[in-house]
Amino acid sequence: MAGIDADVLMLGTAMLGAQTPEFQREFLSQTIGHVHPKTVIPLYWDNFVIPWERGGAQFNPRLVDAKPAAGFDLVIDRVERDGGRFVLLQAGDRIVVNTCS
Repeated sequence: MAGIDADVLMLGTAMLGAQTPEFQREFLSQTIGHVHPKTVIPLYWDNFVIPWERGGAQFNPRLVDAKPAAGFDLVIDRVERDGGRFVLLQAGDRIVVNTCS
């Protein structure tokens, strides 16, 4: 991803907080650090089994790690340090990406 700049990065974060500190640093360096996104939206943090209308988009700690906030905290710290913003979409939320310059 080196050399690619992104306005938005949709980043898979499941189990990030359960990884070693070395893995976490390398992962964030190779993703956020390479594409310099203005906005980061985490993916794969919700419950994949329960339908949305029955609460499936509720935060599922087991998909992030044993300490629910840990994975997000790592990403939020990196995004804010780089001057970007962290956006957590909830069930039914939409994001519009304008492709016009």
